[in-house]
Parts: sequence; C-alpha cells; structure tokens
Amino acid sequence: MNNKAFRGLNENFRETWYLKEAFIQLLIIIGKINPANSDAESLRGFRLSRFMNEVPVFSKDKRGLNITINILQMLFLIVEEKFDDVLDKMAALRQYNFRYLKRPEHKRSSSFIKMLLKIPEGDYSADLIKQKSSKFYQELLDNPSDYSEHAISLEIIPYEQLWEEILELFN
Repeated sequence: MNNKAFRGLNENFRETWYLKEAFIQLLIIIGKINPANSDAESLRGFRLSRFMNEVPVFSKDKRGLNITINILQMLFLIVEEKFDDVLDKMAALRQYNFRYLKRPEHKRSSSFIKMLLKIPEGDYSADLIKQKSSKFYQELLDNPSDYSEHAISLEIIPYEQLWEEILELFN
C-alpha cells in the first residue's frame, strides 16, 4: 500500500487492501501484533472515518464485503469504548442482518452478527456474552467456512478466531 502504484489500482482492488489494513490495525490496537517486531514498512495511522471513506464501493454491496466493513466498524467502536455509538451501530446491524443476510450462504455472517448483538446484553462481560451468544456460536460451528474465494474475502480473520479476540477484550 505504500507503493506509489497503489493509487493507480482499480478501486475494487484497493478496497480489499484497505480491509486487510483495517484488520491489521485492529490487531495492533488490541495487542496481538507488535509492529516493532516486524521488518515491514510502518503503516500509516488509522482513522475509522478515513477507512469508511476509502471503501465506498464495498459499502454499497449489501451482501458482500459490506458485511466485513460493518463488522470492522463495530469492532473499532468497541475497542475505542464508544459505547453509545456501539448501541447505535447495533440497531443498524440488527436491521442489516434482517434485511440482507437471510440466505443460507450468509448463515455464518448472520450468526456472527447475532453474536455481536449479544455484547450489550451481556453487559460487556466476557462470561455473560459467551453465555448469551452460545446458540449463535454453535450455529457458526455447525456451518464451517467453505474456504471459497468469496468466503475468505469476507472472513479475513475467521469468525471463530475473531470472536475469541473480541471476548478477550472484555476479560
């Protein structure tokens, strides 16, 4: 992404890189990655608002990578402890899930979003969240990823692993 030719790439290709960058930044913020231990070029600073502006095409794709964008947005709000915004985003996610993720091929994403929706109900306590989301977690496990190109692009970090990382935030 630091390469000068990156800006010349087709917008769709750039947006997939922005998604990956956002996940890397999330892992840095929660302490799973230490950039000082890497030989890679340093990343630019991350701002959620800039990220949202950099992915306009995917944001309009209601059954594709917009799922990942919505999940990322929610996770950054949680990490930044913007709990009023989390509640607003929860309402939007609930409606999004109801409208767009009914089909069987979206079962994993739908289950994961339902798990996220249990966070406030679990009073931001890992044990309570785990208890309240157990039904949806089981649905996730009962519908393993097919590892198709589409599934991998949606689940940059597999939902099971991402859920474990989220629960650690509340310990």
